[in-house]
Amino acid sequence: GAIDPEQLQIIAKAPIHEDLTDVQMGILLINRYLVAAYRKAQSGAAQDRAAYSIQEILRFLNCKQDTPNLGAKKHKDAKQKAQWNIWQEFPSDVQDTIFPFLFSEYSIPDTMEFRHPIFLTAADDDYWFSRWTQKLILKTKSPLYHTCKSVTKDDTDLAQFLLPYLVIDILSGDDETAK
Repeated sequence: GAIDPEQLQIIAKAPIHEDLTDVQMGILLINRYLVAAYRKAQSGAAQDRAAYSIQEILRFLNCKQDTPNLGAKKHKDAKQKAQWNIWQEFPSDVQDTIFPFLFSEYSIPDTMEFRHPIFLTAADDDYWFSRWTQKLILKTKSPLYHTCKSVTKDDTDLAQFLLPYLVIDILSGDDETAK
């Protein structure tokens, strides 16, 4: 027979923070997922995908090449203070890892095609889960999610983290066809 859902012990990996701003989400993605994905990448291509995502989120956060040096500057304008405060949200080991991406020029072609059904019988769980997450990312408008799309291919932890946010974003959006 069927499994009774009442009998399952399901524990969420991480709480969902619906009230995260885009800046907070960007910082969280870099600190908790993207640097880890970059460091544990099994191939150069996987590392490049993580590097691209880090680079693009840093740009979204308005972190520039001079951002790490703003702390020494006594008279910062409001924009520079905001940049400096964001940079300080990254622990020093993360700063060391992401510093080169303030200068980098990675690009990733968007050539992902989805055949239907996306849940192929021969695919393993990680594969179809990452494909499903990528498909949902295409239905969102958030640039933060779009920059992470290619990394979900390599990192199911990131895909699992993003899934509830993607669902909330899609269901709360204006696009009726995406729902």
